[in-house]
Formats: sequence, structure tokens, C-alpha cells
Amino acid sequence: MRVKEKVNIDEIERSMRKFADKKHIKFSQWYLKTGKGEHGEGDKFIGLRVPAIRKISKLHLNMPLECIQKLLQSPFHEMRYLAKKATNDVAFKPIFDCYMLHRASINNWDLIDISAHHVVGRYLIDKDRTPLYELAKSESMWDRRIAMVATLHFIRAKEYTDTLRLAELLYNDQRHLVQTGVGWMIKEISNVSFSTAECFIAEQGAKMHRTSLVYAMHHFPKTKRQKYLKSAREVNNLLLLQ
Repeated sequence: MRVKEKVNIDEIERSMRKFADKKHIKFSQWYLKTGKGEHGEGDKFIGLRVPAIRKISKLHLNMPLECIQKLLQSPFHEMRYLAKKATNDVAFKPIFDCYMLHRASINNWDLIDISAHHVVGRYLIDKDRTPLYELAKSESMWDRRIAMVATLHFIRAKEYTDTLRLAELLYNDQRHLVQTGVGWMIKEISNVSFSTAECFIAEQGAKMHRTSLVYAMHHFPKTKRQKYLKSAREVNNLLLLQ
């Protein structure tokens, strides 16, 4: 497979449409909840499956920043997805700045989950983490999920402090996709340091939204899951009686 030296947005779109399957559009609309009133309302699709997008991304490994910016501004979900797959190791700050500037286009969980840790987490690994806490306070649930998922890069470097601090801020978020993001990151901590994850659950589990708690304990032994879920139920029952 030959890597393209020059990147042309129109050429990328043409190659995407070549692999498109119109039947897949309806599945994408259902899977990513783009109906009226749903979290991805109004998003548009070309009809590409993820393996096809990955195949196209391998043709454009050295995508320049200007091209990434144009892809991020596309109304088509798959083109924005391709932008998240693009990397540039030579000048990473512009990639981070571009991501933050255009993050309104990162408006579904799949776009966040393939990019937040690779871009935001990677850039902030040796820097001040304030941007994450600003995202966590945002009115946008996508910003809040970005803040949480970005810390996956820290977790893989065995740094857990910011993940747990952000989890405390967000584990009772009203949006399901933020709750699952919190639970997912604590689950990832349990893969690396089970004792750290369990200590957090022991201290905070009774106050957590059930969705966050269940996701967080995915790899816990059954007896421990039952123990912490029972504790959470008892606390909630006491609160209802007050």
C-alpha cells in the first residue's frame, strides 16, 4: 500500500465514497443516536465502516495540519473520524490546539474515544492539567467526556491522580455517556492497579451514580461487586428516608 505524499480533501472524500455502503448509513444513524432529540442529532454519514476508514487513514499517515482542520470542519462523521486518526509527531502542539479549537465537531462518543487520550492526554502528560478541569466544568457533555477519556494516556503511564479527581467531579453527571466515561476510566485503573481502583470505590462508591459504579467494577470479583452495590443501595435508601 503506497502512502500519499500530498493530501487533497476532495481526493479523500472520493476515496471514502468509493468504499461507502449506503445501507450502513441507517445503522450508523441508529448506533450513534442521531435522531431528533438524541445526543447525535443531525449528524451526517457517508456510509463507511470503521475498517474502511482505517484503510484510508493508512494512505495518509503524514497528513498536514491544514488538512486535519478541513476534515474536522466536515459535516460528515466519517471525515471527522479520519481526522482523529491522523497524527503528526513533528509538531504536536498545533494538533492539540487544533483539536481544542474544533472540539465542537467532536460530537459523539466514538470520535472522543479514539482521539481524546491520543491528542489531549498525550499533549498534557508532562504539562499543567488545568485544561481538563475546565473541560469537566463545561456545559457540553462531550467536553466532559473528553476530559475523562483523555486521562487514559495518564493511566497507561501509571498516573492516576487526575483521573480520580475528575471522576469525583463527574461520577454523578446527569448524562449517561459521561457516567460511562467515568466508569470506564476507573475500570482501566483496575487493570493496572486494582488496589487503587478498589480504594476509590470503597471511599466513593456509595455516592457514585449506579452506571458509573457498575462500569468501574467490571473486572471486580462478583463478591466485591455485590458488596459495593449493596453499600450504595443502603446509602441511597437512607437518603430517601430523610
